[in-house]
Amino acid sequence: MSAKRGKVTWVGVSDFRGTNPKSFAEHESSLSDISQLIETLGFSVGNSRIRSYQNVLSALRTKAERDHKLTLSDGMQLLHTSVELHQLGTILRAARGAPDLSIWQSHLERLISGTHPDVPAKLSPTWDFQFETFVASVAQLSGYEIDFQEPDILIKDGDRSFGIAAKRPRTAPGLRRNLQKAAKQILKSTFEGMIAVDCSVILATDRAITTTSDEHAAEFVEEILADFLRDSAFEIHRYRSEPKVFAMLFVLHMPVTIVDTEWTKAKQLTTAFRWTVVPLVNPDDPRYHTSIRFAERCSQGLFTNRS
Repeated sequence: MSAKRGKVTWVGVSDFRGTNPKSFAEHESSLSDISQLIETLGFSVGNSRIRSYQNVLSALRTKAERDHKLTLSDGMQLLHTSVELHQLGTILRAARGAPDLSIWQSHLERLISGTHPDVPAKLSPTWDFQFETFVASVAQLSGYEIDFQEPDILIKDGDRSFGIAAKRPRTAPGLRRNLQKAAKQILKSTFEGMIAVDCSVILATDRAITTTSDEHAAEFVEEILADFLRDSAFEIHRYRSEPKVFAMLFVLHMPVTIVDTEWTKAKQLTTAFRWTVVPLVNPDDPRYHTSIRFAERCSQGLFTNRS
């Protein structure tokens, strides 16, 4: 990336977008599959957060069928339900396929505990913790060997290893603090690495999408994240001077209601998402290609391995 006041040019941004379209019934079926997978891995669903998700999905389905649309508040409940369930399913598939389940054991115990992360009170450590576990699971499903150690995740690819510090800022002003904290984690660790940032809360708090196609939803999410990167360019650019931080990964998920062409009936609940990797080093630096390769390979874990 090169930048000067008044003009910003991104070099080598690698990203991809997509949607996770499901009907209400399919969401509920996914939740049932997740419950069974948890039991298979030796954990009890019991009074876990899975029960909270079931209640939220049931209430949203009833309202959408009655009113033919969801309010902004409903949309945010949908965001936290559909995104968290999608991530949990991915995490559980990675754990099930891991050569050593013990690496995931303590993480799964933390993830299953707690309650549904409702909009007014995102104070759950589980909510923060899930993002780093999700990034690790996508990496493993994409063919990387992973471990949980400082800065948060260790990614191994043959004879090369790098770290990832994962953050979920709750407010726009908190972005700078989270980037600073993540950079310090990488600097204190043994490995070079990248910073992963989930932008969903700071960018989607006042937005919920209602449209007739998942492609329109994906385009809208692409535009929102692109605007954010332009606005944040100088803040991101500061970390080019950090020798051990070589890239940043920005993730955005948004809630979507797909309606029919007459806009009279809600057909699907959809999670539209975008992952964008921004290298902080020049194209002739080997770490540049490491970051681009990571982005390209992670599409396998996000798309190819869905249940």
